[in-house]
Amino acid sequence: MSNQKAEASMADSLWNAIHADLMQTKEDLYKEICSYPAPVAGCDEQFNYLLEQRSRIQQEVARLNRYIAKRDAECGAVSCQTLFAVEEFVTSSEYVSVAIKDLVSRRLARSQEVNRGNA
Repeated sequence: MSNQKAEASMADSLWNAIHADLMQTKEDLYKEICSYPAPVAGCDEQFNYLLEQRSRIQQEVARLNRYIAKRDAECGAVSCQTLFAVEEFVTSSEYVSVAIKDLVSRRLARSQEVNRGNA
């Protein structure tokens, strides 16, 4: 497999992991909201915080979908700096878990090592 195809495959794998991670965070937040005791309207700061987090995670999933759509529109099956886009998304997201950030970091380091070896 060519370097470019390998990077595209790695990026796709990372995008899928990021998406699954965000969806799990979203599901966990929804479960917490559903199990929260009935608040007094406008008086429960924690409940209002959870509602704000729900809105923000929805925005984060939408942002992820825009990254993927942009990649697909601009690159098709070609890498087109997709690993850079993955890194950019992950470092700018407050909702991607530490485990996924570590995974991305390790895979990017491995990719850079392979690229240096092929240079």
